[in-house]
Amino acid sequence: MVLYVGRIEESKGITFLAKLFSGMGLENARLVIVGSGAYDLVFEKIEANHSKITFLGNIDNQEVHNLMAVCDIGVIPSLNEQCSYVALEMMSHGMAIIASEVRGMGELFVCKDIALTVPVDYTDDIPTLDTDVLKQHIITLAGDVGLRKRLGANARREWAEHYTAERMARETFEVYKELAAQF
Repeated sequence: MVLYVGRIEESKGITFLAKLFSGMGLENARLVIVGSGAYDLVFEKIEANHSKITFLGNIDNQEVHNLMAVCDIGVIPSLNEQCSYVALEMMSHGMAIIASEVRGMGELFVCKDIALTVPVDYTDDIPTLDTDVLKQHIITLAGDVGLRKRLGANARREWAEHYTAERMARETFEVYKELAAQF
């Protein structure tokens, strides 16, 4: 299963993903879309063959975490992102991730052995996702269990070393302590 979690809006790249997935024809593959927003944007982009796409709408956090525990691939196709909490959550679950190459994601996925990345083109100031690369990454991960496991394990390790709530709280506290010492 391929999982998208986020707002349903153009800037999150979901229309690229849904349109691409509806036409891919991968056997035994399903795209699960979780989030609230303008579902009509997605419906008008997908082809008639949308039987492999499941729309769950807005669900509670525990259900999201349950999905992350069972889905094979997480896709974050954002066209603009500051800091993706969804990416951190997917990393914490050891998911194989495909993420767009935007500023906030690039900082998380510096090492290419944590996630597969998809270029974003900003020609004429209109961002577009490279759907050929996205398609190839989905096909690659769908067919390579070893790669999925390796990327997922590396993502989980990266999260445990750098992004746990405890570590982020401790480092934030240290910054405040340093700032307070200056006054």
